Amino acid sequence: MKSLLKIFGMSILAIFFLGIAVLAIHLIDVTGKKSLPTGKNLQLSRIDFTSPVDSITANHARSVIQSIHGVDYAYVNVPDGILIYSFDPLEQQPALVFEEFQRAGNFQAQLYTPSTEIAASGCPVGQDDNSLLGKMMGMFK
Repeated sequence: MKSLLKIFGMSILAIFFLGIAVLAIHLIDVTGKKSLPTGKNLQLSRIDFTSPVDSITANHARSVIQSIHGVDYAYVNVPDGILIYSFDPLEQQPALVFEEFQRAGNFQAQLYTPSTEIAASGCPVGQDDNSLLGKMMGMFK
């Protein structure tokens, strides 16, 4: 009976330590895969096509804009005729990207610049100074 209790106790202890080991391995696996920030501060810009765009033109426009230094990614919305791209503002400016884009492809397009009303509205979060969030944000202004 004593050996049976000893085996049972050792089994419980082994299962406990095995559980701890599995938990530790799981935590290391989950927390170890965090991607480190690249340090880039990316911004988005938009180019509107003034004429209808087909998929061939869209692919050509995307390849042209992605070949420009400082541009990271581009997406073309074919039905709406819009090209959105991300760029590093330390390396590029939207006007310079657009000029290079036009030189490389001679597209019928224009750089989108928001109206002063849209630019002034900005992010709608915390615009109401009487709301709780607006008051909290007011403390940091």
